[in-house]
Amino acid sequence: AHVAARAEAGRRLLAGRVAAAPVVGHHDRLWVLSGIAATAAGALVLYVLTGSPGLPDQAYERRVDDWANRLDTLEPAQLAAVTARVVEQRPGDRQALAMLGAGLPPPDRTGPDRRPGLGAAGREPGAGQ
Repeated sequence: AHVAARAEAGRRLLAGRVAAAPVVGHHDRLWVLSGIAATAAGALVLYVLTGSPGLPDQAYERRVDDWANRLDTLEPAQLAAVTARVVEQRPGDRQALAMLGAGLPPPDRTGPDRRPGLGAAGREPGAGQ
């Protein structure tokens, strides 16, 4: 009896509710559009004041030169770029090669040609010999 009474009370509460349509004023669209325009204008002004819009793009090689002068603050990808340059300059340097190998992400060993346990040609090791 208690469950039936709760269900009936819920039905009556739901039946009494009328979904009110959202109230949209005449000027709401104007307020939203002006807010978007003000945000875009503010971002542009902030960029002009704090950024360097007149400078040309900084070349990758120039950035690597800059990174080579401050090794203690580099992220792994930046450090790998600096190490790759050292390897290009000194290809026989084993320490540079080892550092480059340690800084690069591991190769993807999965895929149609590189399933675990298969050789480089996608065959079982020793098969076909």
